[in-house]
Amino acid sequence: FRFLVRASNAYDVECIDNLFIQGAPRRLTVSIPRDLLLRYGEKRQIPIYVDRSVGIGLSSYRFELTFDPTVLSMMQVTSFASLTSRGWVGPVMYSITPGRVSISDYSTNSFVNSEPGLLLSLQAEAIYRGSGSGSFARTELSIDPTTLVMNNGDIRTSSVDGSAYVTDDCLEPL
Repeated sequence: FRFLVRASNAYDVECIDNLFIQGAPRRLTVSIPRDLLLRYGEKRQIPIYVDRSVGIGLSSYRFELTFDPTVLSMMQVTSFASLTSRGWVGPVMYSITPGRVSISDYSTNSFVNSEPGLLLSLQAEAIYRGSGSGSFARTELSIDPTTLVMNNGDIRTSSVDGSAYVTDDCLEPL
């Protein structure tokens, strides 16, 4: 900016000042709930959330999720009732190895610019069968940070891993 100050009883004074305007950081965090509890044979939707994306314009994502395949089986993914349910192609999941799946989705004309919300849901089945009363197994639900990419790398990312417990005991509320 160039400022020019004039007065009737003094010389003109000129001041030049540089102004740098930086936009909000393009950073998103993807998270999975911790300590989910499932009973053997139960099928459950496991939510995957994304934080506030106002001004970021999320239009694609991909990541790999790891878990213990002796505890859970990942069956499918859905964007029903999520931030990506309209205008997106639909999430795709495929198995890389036992206990590791790749998940991705993209939009051709719709961006996510919203408050925090549901990115997608995984349908998982509890397959651990214990050896008696009180037995359970735990698995981490981990997003591999080296594979988490949003908008082809234009958005910096981080993740918060989740976990699940599976038992074959009767689960009664206290």
